[in-house]
Amino acid sequence: MDVFLARSPENARAYSLRSVLYLKLGLPDQAHTALRRAIEIKPEWKKPYLQLGSTLLSQQNTSDEAISVLRKGYIATGSNEDVGMLLGAAQIRTNDMSGAIQTYEAILERNPNNLIAANNFASSIADFYPNDRTWLDRALKATETFQASTQAPFLDTLGRVHYRLGNIKKAVSYLEQATNKAPKSDEIKIHLASAYIKDGQISLARENLQTVVKRSKNPATKQSARKLLDTLVSTRRG
Repeated sequence: MDVFLARSPENARAYSLRSVLYLKLGLPDQAHTALRRAIEIKPEWKKPYLQLGSTLLSQQNTSDEAISVLRKGYIATGSNEDVGMLLGAAQIRTNDMSGAIQTYEAILERNPNNLIAANNFASSIADFYPNDRTWLDRALKATETFQASTQAPFLDTLGRVHYRLGNIKKAVSYLEQATNKAPKSDEIKIHLASAYIKDGQISLARENLQTVVKRSKNPATKQSARKLLDTLVSTRRG
């Protein structure tokens, strides 16, 4: 590889390949340097941005750097969809929900058939704009095709958007379908339990929450379920 680069110092693909070898040797800094060189040589090429962004996201305390790389890459590659999707995921990871929503919306404007972008766009809105009717209507429009989906994440998102809009019966229906498709998903069970509570189906809500508390190994998920259970106890006492 060194000999090849000596003969072809402006070969971006060679630097991309070298970064893979560096990572296998446990030398991330050298890998990053190689990828940055590949970007300098061929800034319109998506691969080094994806490689560098993914590597930075896999490390601690480098998420902001990853977002910076991916944001520049998204522009340099002419809004490449793959780079944009990774950028959106990185923004969600750093709780930049507003940025993620903008990124996914831009992707959808170019490709309305990107179901993952539609799902992430709508899901982020449900989290970040839970009471904004305008944004929620946009989320609902983006997820129209999910009504006939057999994928639990899509049904879950559609159910959550209807929940935020106050369409509780529809929310329950889609969230029940999502739970049936992914019975081991504690997150979906919590979403369903919240809808059951709004729908007055307290016993079913309690059943789902107790299941999560009993089996979940995620402390945050377990805590969320316990908090909802506490509200049921408080309501019953009141």
